[in-house]
Amino acid sequence: MQIDQYWPSLLSVFAASLVAFMSPGPNFVGIVSTTVTSRANGLAVALGCSLGTTFWALMAITGLTTLLALHPTIGSVMQILCGGYLTWLG
Repeated sequence: MQIDQYWPSLLSVFAASLVAFMSPGPNFVGIVSTTVTSRANGLAVALGCSLGTTFWALMAITGLTTLLALHPTIGSVMQILCGGYLTWLG
């Protein structure tokens, strides 16, 4: 298996991802609106958004999303635990 045969597909995925990353979304709005009031809080929100995105990317890469799709109970438990943590933070 040669990597050369995958380059066209990889480049097209990269190009689509680049366009998606450059377009502003809810994270961008949240970061900017928080940063207007406090730079430190804006950096904290940016770090949180980055960590969350990294977490979901790692889940997608490692196939944990398939596990969650096959066993919805795990996803529900995860939602409850994460929601509880966010409530505690608030």
